[in-house]
Amino acid sequence: MFEQFIAMTRSIIERDGLEGYLPTLLLPQRQDIRVLDDAPQEEEHESIATAWAAEVAEDEENYLLAFRASASHFKVVARLDGQLQTQLCEIGAA
Repeated sequence: MFEQFIAMTRSIIERDGLEGYLPTLLLPQRQDIRVLDDAPQEEEHESIATAWAAEVAEDEENYLLAFRASASHFKVVARLDGQLQTQLCEIGAA
């Protein structure tokens, strides 16, 4: 699930660009995808996005979160089966 989410996010960013990419949260058990529409465009999104995910996801609920980390990277943070995983991903890297 983690690698599939990274591949899906990379595909969207390569198609639409990273500059306007907003933090995106997948809640698999709910079959729900949410976008943080009011995230500031000029700022790094990690603190904003992780606080938002913690607020939206229920205790112990699985989630996958992607957000812009720099001009050439996005980051994925996931809580799957109680384990936290993170990965910094370069745009264009397979």
